[in-house]
Formats: sequence, C-alpha cells, structure tokens
Amino acid sequence: MAAQPPPVPNIANLQAAANGMAADGNAIAQHVQTYNAHQQALTTELLLVGNYNVAQKQQLAAIQASIAAIQASIAGSTDLNTAQ
Repeated sequence: MAAQPPPVPNIANLQAAANGMAADGNAIAQHVQTYNAHQQALTTELLLVGNYNVAQKQQLAAIQASIAAIQASIAGSTDLNTAQ
C-alpha cells in the first residue's frame, strides 16, 4: 500500500484568513488610536486637578478608580485579541 500524500492547503481558505486578519488588524489599530486620543484628553483634564476643591478631588478619585477598572478591562481584551 502506497503512502498517502500530505493534504494540500486550500488557497481560498488561506486568502480568506489573511484578509480577515488584515481587516481585524485595521479595526484594532483604529480603536487603539481612538483610545489613545481619549486617554490624552483625560490626561489633559487630570492636569487641571489642582484647581479643584477637596470634595471635587474626592469625586475625581472615584472617577479615576472607574477609569482604572476600564483600563484593566481593556488590557484584558487586548491580551485576548493578542492571544488569538
């Protein structure tokens, strides 16, 4: 009995996968740019914190805690996307 030749890759599947990855990569890059723009705006506003009174600073601390949680969630999503 002769040995079976190894399976041949399907060119259409290869092209579809490459196209899908390129599209997803572009979408991720656009989201990262948007995220960075929002982060820059936030940083700019946080630099003005010295102008706030104590109550406003406490409110800002709560907002910063929420932002930290969001950033952790985004980092987790980024790790999942990288793993894929």
